[in-house]
Amino acid sequence: MNYTKYPNSNDLYQEFWFKPDEMMDEFMYFLKEKGMDVDTIEGLNSARKWIRTTSPKNLLCGKPRGDGIDVLIGIIRREMLLEAVEYRLDQMRNE
Repeated sequence: MNYTKYPNSNDLYQEFWFKPDEMMDEFMYFLKEKGMDVDTIEGLNSARKWIRTTSPKNLLCGKPRGDGIDVLIGIIRREMLLEAVEYRLDQMRNE
């Protein structure tokens, strides 16, 4: 993964710290695998709520072991998933 900058909570998706064109498909696939609807604005709003409130361990691919590393990676993925959802919502609203 090629990081373009470190995350800043004030930036949201305006300045990604990952490349959205490389990661968007993976993030949307992950959310679909978790049972989320990523094809509608309502579905993405529900996905955003779930991302914000679920345990960081639930944001991992595969079954978590439950250790501190899982939590840390889940926290990092939470921000990236939220930015991806916000970006996709803006795309859908502008279509």
